[in-house]
Amino acid sequence: EYPYRPPLVFAFPAAPSAALVPDHPFVDHRTGRVHRTLPYLEGWSVPRSSLAGLVRSLVAALRMCHPLTTASFGFAAGDARTTRAGATPVEEERRRMHAVLVDELAARLGRDAAAFRGGVDEDIHAMSSMQAGLRTRGDAMGRAVRDLEEERTRLERAVTASLAHRGKLLAWLHKTSPAPDPGVALAPHAAAGRGDAPRWLESKAAELAADDAIDTLGRALENGELSFQEYIKRVKILAREQFFHCYAASKST
Repeated sequence: EYPYRPPLVFAFPAAPSAALVPDHPFVDHRTGRVHRTLPYLEGWSVPRSSLAGLVRSLVAALRMCHPLTTASFGFAAGDARTTRAGATPVEEERRRMHAVLVDELAARLGRDAAAFRGGVDEDIHAMSSMQAGLRTRGDAMGRAVRDLEEERTRLERAVTASLAHRGKLLAWLHKTSPAPDPGVALAPHAAAGRGDAPRWLESKAAELAADDAIDTLGRALENGELSFQEYIKRVKILAREQFFHCYAASKST
């Protein structure tokens, strides 16, 4: 309630014969109540607003758009002014119609201004709500991007750790695996027939060459000269070929 809400303001004509203008932008012609469309009432806030400021704003608004009709000033006064000015009844009627039209135009302009102000306020509210929604979405997208960056960093660290462990395993295998003796490996096949010996030697050589190629690819991966995807692709091809050569060598014995 008052003073936290704007007070109720009424405007009544002083003369009993006076009447209020219908469709006035600020005053209801039936009750005389001043509408909330008055800028001072619309922007009422404590402690900035006061009754003195309301009166000044009301006087300025009603002076710009008078709430009384021209005919309500009284025929006697009008006749006296006409007599003093020496104007004819036609001129007086013309002036009266001009005043009525001006009042009607002012009333319409006031209504249009009030409607435009209401539309602007609604647009501002809608744009503010949209801006808040966009800001929320932007924050969510920022968090998602940061999470993806952290996940990428974790994956890179995991791949680096896996490569380091693989290098250690390869070094351990080379260190613990005994070197094959060519004489022992070829001895069982020395007595083989002349038709199977060349094929066995060819298959065995291809198998050992595949081993060397896989080792070379492993060193290239450790040195960063080869990507992990390319390494896996080539190792699969070499392992498949090595399997077939090993199978062919076993059939040649």
